[in-house]
Amino acid sequence: MTPTVETALLIAVIGIVGIFIFMALFYLMIIALEKYLPYQEDKANTESGG
Repeated sequence: MTPTVETALLIAVIGIVGIFIFMALFYLMIIALEKYLPYQEDKANTESGG
């Protein structure tokens, strides 16, 4: 394999790993936000009957 192809593969692998790390951190951030700021339904809409 030529050095150019090896360098291109290395850059591609680093990019893919970086994307997966970002997605994992984003997912954990969403879980943390759901835990600390739970969803609450709007009581005005449910009590009015419609």
